[in-house]
Amino acid sequence: MGEPYTLEGPALLMSDLHLNGEARDQSPLGLLKLIAGGALSVTPRHILLVGDVFDFNLGYQRSIYAHLLPVYQLLFALADQGIRLWVFTGNHDPDPCPHLAEREGITVITAPTTFTFVTLDEQGTEHRVTALIEHGDLCEATWVKRSLCLLARATWVRWLARRLPPALALALAPKLPARLNVAQPPVEVNAVAPLQNASLTRLVGRWIEHSTQRPHSALAPSPDLWVMGHFHEARLLSTAQPSCHGLEALEALHASSLQALVILGDWVTLNTCLLIDQGELSLLQYQPQSSPKSPLLPLKRLSITR
Repeated sequence: MGEPYTLEGPALLMSDLHLNGEARDQSPLGLLKLIAGGALSVTPRHILLVGDVFDFNLGYQRSIYAHLLPVYQLLFALADQGIRLWVFTGNHDPDPCPHLAEREGITVITAPTTFTFVTLDEQGTEHRVTALIEHGDLCEATWVKRSLCLLARATWVRWLARRLPPALALALAPKLPARLNVAQPPVEVNAVAPLQNASLTRLVGRWIEHSTQRPHSALAPSPDLWVMGHFHEARLLSTAQPSCHGLEALEALHASSLQALVILGDWVTLNTCLLIDQGELSLLQYQPQSSPKSPLLPLKRLSITR
């Protein structure tokens, strides 16, 4: 468990960008460019990239893949503007990248970490939302998948991989299915088959199991919500909005003492993200073609009460 952080101001959370230098990079990079240009109605002071930022990346000390150079330049530009970046490692990019870690204004996160988001509303009232955030690959339902993700994150595996020349490592990297390498228009979240109720119940059950196993920092407050990516689903499960979910999943969530479980979605097909501001969670979808002036369309909102 990483050390807790307290962040002031609005925060935007994105996961599973899977940047690879191809056409589908345009959506996530397009949103980040709008943020850099101050074109959104709410400019986040913090951007959290919750793992699998890249399809494949290794932490070479002296090399940057040419097709990823525009990504680094944009992230550096955001940091130079005073927008704080928090970059999580994932199962596709488990090796902390020194070019990011050594840059002022960018923090690389390698373990589940508690964040408390503090914002003020127009009346000056302070709102606090505490979230435990992790990529989510180690919460896979099957032992085989969890083991593969653990193997990818193993220090010795990453050390061996870096012994390969960068070009050879990229050539040998597992290729994603062809459907992920083609630019696609964003799909409606409601049109995507959701995680089944049994899967949600197991996922929340794993929270209860892990909460007793994770080393807990005495400085970390109890979280109001659990946030992850990895599953390429956009879901906001809450006991305050029971009509959308099965009874078993809700009972498991209630037993966990959490107010909400958030799965951030991805930028391969869904183009979804989460805005935390003034004690409210807003699950948003990036659709610049349908609404150029307001490209982030709200899908679901939830107020966190303490």
